[in-house]
Amino acid sequence: MGEVDNDGPIVFDTDFHLNEGMEHLVPYLVDPYKTLYERDYGEEYRDPFPQAGWFAPDRMGKQSPRQVQTREDVSDAMAEFDIDYALIQPSNCMHLGSVHHDEFATALANAYNEWASNEILDSEKGIYGSILVAPQRPETAAAEIRDRKDADEFVSVGIPSGGVHPPLGNRRYHPIYEAAEEAGLPIVMHNAVTTIMTAFPQLFQEFSRNLTCHATLHPMQQMVHLADMIVQGIPVEFPNLKIVMQEAGVGWIPFMMRRLDNEYLNHRSDAPMLEKMPSEYIEDQFYFSSQPFEAVQEQKYVEYVVELVGSDSLMFATDYPHFDFDNTEDVMNRLQRLPEAEREKIAGKTALDVFDIDQHD
Repeated sequence: MGEVDNDGPIVFDTDFHLNEGMEHLVPYLVDPYKTLYERDYGEEYRDPFPQAGWFAPDRMGKQSPRQVQTREDVSDAMAEFDIDYALIQPSNCMHLGSVHHDEFATALANAYNEWASNEILDSEKGIYGSILVAPQRPETAAAEIRDRKDADEFVSVGIPSGGVHPPLGNRRYHPIYEAAEEAGLPIVMHNAVTTIMTAFPQLFQEFSRNLTCHATLHPMQQMVHLADMIVQGIPVEFPNLKIVMQEAGVGWIPFMMRRLDNEYLNHRSDAPMLEKMPSEYIEDQFYFSSQPFEAVQEQKYVEYVVELVGSDSLMFATDYPHFDFDNTEDVMNRLQRLPEAEREKIAGKTALDVFDIDQHD
């Protein structure tokens, strides 16, 4: 674990990223992909993930974010930011849902899991991960879950939800949900802004700024998946499945709960499987990571959102080492006016419960 502040709450970062490159994944790829990537054409591997050609001043030039590519890199950052537990997520592989070749996407997911398991994750140090799956092949994804479900270092199933078609309420994804529920593992859904190219191609063509895409894609994509999963009855079909939505901020959640309730009251016949209000399913089975925690200077906003969403459903996240990550100290300061019990839940207790982790000494 990181260096624990005995005077503060347990801190569980539920969205801590690696900067994995193909040089890390290729040794774990299966053939024919490994052989193809090991052809000697140069010194660097080609990146198979979609690129948007962003003109984004904050991402241009020679300076790059801190690289997190080893177990030591993770441990050092956890100590620096007072993190006791971390749920590790990929960066490049968050574009997996937009990889054009389905079988290659499943091979990349498998290679990432092998690399992370062997070289990054360590449950004794509080470094946990998600079993990454390619949504393009649900049956193969389910097999990946069943193969790794007993490994202590994996505490969830990761779905790169950006650019996924059809949305994740569709029945074709039931094998993934069935395997996750059977294993007692939550589903963790995380987007990548570049996947706006495949998620909303017309908007991508019409938006002329990276800022516009970055501000809208994360919550917009999660809204689409949340609505589709609720209306098509995923919580009803899989009542013991916990679903975590990441990196979309927090302000959209109370709006969407009330929006879905309002629509349901007017269109009950369009969601015949539902046995209660959409917001009740969200309260019972859905969880949300905090980053990016909007409204840095508006304390009332923070308190209001926590009141409306509930501290039982919110989990702290940094998004480190990405350029817009939330610093632990800054977020904890924003929560200072909340009751201690609520602060402790958001900081780490809710995540320990969701991911079924016994608190270390």
